[in-house]
Amino acid sequence: MPRQTYATREFFLNTLETTAHETVLDLPLFFSKIRLLAQNLKLHCVTFLYEQEGAFLPIHIAISVLPLDSSHTKVTVHGSYTNGCAFYKDPYVTNAVANVEAALQAAISGCTHAFEPVVPKKKFSQRCMQLRTMALSSISTGLKKGKVLKPLHV
Repeated sequence: MPRQTYATREFFLNTLETTAHETVLDLPLFFSKIRLLAQNLKLHCVTFLYEQEGAFLPIHIAISVLPLDSSHTKVTVHGSYTNGCAFYKDPYVTNAVANVEAALQAAISGCTHAFEPVVPKKKFSQRCMQLRTMALSSISTGLKKGKVLKPLHV
């Protein structure tokens, strides 16, 4: 499977293009994880910066709004790392794109108070490695305080 540099989601909204575009611009008002970066009027695209607690790299989110007819709009959400890093299946990028889609759906429906972003779960091996590192650091700290291990600089 080839690696890619972005994740995409496309969905349809039962609303006018102007309403959808205004909702996209007002998205950072209730979804605190994203920040407005730029608006490209030629491409009809709005770019956001999505920052997660568990991820080290922020994610660029580009939202495009395309009118289909008088009452339907197509929305495309692209997510990619800011440094252009390639990935095959990345849970952080796909989760960020899914959270932005859910936020847009909640904003269009008017239920912004019910929206709660989903946090991706870490892999079992990552959790075990983190637990092992924390255990070893607490043991070494305990041994240093108990003066079993003497500091090297004394």
